[in-house]
Amino acid sequence: VLTEKYAAIRRTRGDGNCFFRSFMFAYLENILESQDRAEVSRITTNVEECRKTLLNLGYAEFTFEDFFTIFIEQLESVLPKNEASI
Repeated sequence: VLTEKYAAIRRTRGDGNCFFRSFMFAYLENILESQDRAEVSRITTNVEECRKTLLNLGYAEFTFEDFFTIFIEQLESVLPKNEASI
C-alpha cells in the first residue's frame, strides 16, 4: 500500500529531533524541486527577523547564529546559479 504513494523511505535517527530533521529535509527537497525563489526569500526574511527578535530578547548571538547561518546556506544551496548549489 505504501509503495503506491511513496517511491522511497528515508530513515532518520530517532533522537528526539527526528521530526524536525525529517521536516527540514522534506522542506529543502521541496524547494529543490520547485525552485521557488519567492519562498527562499520569504524564509530568509523570517530568519533575519527571528535573529533580531532573539537579540532584542537578550540572547547572546553565539547561541543561535551558527544554526541560522548553516540553515540559510543550505536553503540557498538548493537553487541553481550558485557555486555552492547541490
